[in-house]
Amino acid sequence: MILGDINTFNEGISASIIASFAVLSFQLIWNLIIKKYYKYRFKNLFGYYENKNLKLVIPELTLRQEVKQLIYKAKKIQNNEYPFKNNSDKHVSSSKLFPYADTKALNYTLSVVAKYIKGNNYTITNDSIKDNLDFSLIAFGGINFYCQYFLSDPDNRFLKIGDNEIIALDNNNTYKIDSDYDYGFIIKTKIKNLPDNTWILIAGLAESGTSGAGWFLSKNWKELSKSFNDKSFAIIVKVRHGSDSSATEVHRISSD
Repeated sequence: MILGDINTFNEGISASIIASFAVLSFQLIWNLIIKKYYKYRFKNLFGYYENKNLKLVIPELTLRQEVKQLIYKAKKIQNNEYPFKNNSDKHVSSSKLFPYADTKALNYTLSVVAKYIKGNNYTITNDSIKDNLDFSLIAFGGINFYCQYFLSDPDNRFLKIGDNEIIALDNNNTYKIDSDYDYGFIIKTKIKNLPDNTWILIAGLAESGTSGAGWFLSKNWKELSKSFNDKSFAIIVKVRHGSDSSATEVHRISSD
C-alpha cells in the first residue's frame, strides 16, 4: 500500500514538472513571437535600420547678436557669462539652445527607438546636417529644416501650416490653436528619389502641440503601424496646453 502511494506521488511530481516545463516553454516561445511581431511593426513604421544609421534631428537655436548685446548691457553681464541659469541658479555658458518642446518630443520618441535599435545605429544631432537628405530620420519641431523642407515640397499631399492653424490638404479642414488647445502633427513619408529612406516629422503650432505629438506617437505607434503598415501618412492631434498626455487624434490622412 505504501509503495503504491509512493509510486502515485512520484507520478504526480513528474506530471507537475512536465506541465510546468510545458507552460514555461510555451511562455518563452510566446514572448519571442510577441517580440518579433512588435519588431516587425516597428520596422513597418519607422523603417529598417539594420545597416543604416537613424538620425534624430532637433533644431538648434542661436541668440541673435543684437539681443545678446542688449541683455549684456541691461543686466551688466560680463562677456564670459550667458544670460541663462540652471536649476542651481548658476549662469550657463552656452551659445546654442535647443527648444524645450522639441527635446520633450525627442525624449518620448527615444523611449521607443532605444528598444528596437542598437545604440550605435541611431544618432541624435542638430539640423546643421541639412545639406544632406540621403538618410532616414525623425525630425522634431516646425522650425526644423527637414519639416520645412517637406511641407514646402510640391509633392506634399498631407497638410500645411497657415496662420496659427494646421490645414488638412485632403479636405481643407482647419485646426486652429486657441486658449485651451494646441495642435500638432506626425508625418511619415518617403522622399522622392530616395525610396529607401523613411522620414518621420513631429511638430506643432506651439510647444504643447509638438511635445503632445511626440507623446502620442510613443503611446500609439503600434496601432499606427498596424493601420498604415509601411504606407506614408499624417496624423493631426489635439492637445490641451501643458498636458502632453491629453493628445488625441482628430484627423488622419493616408497616402492611398
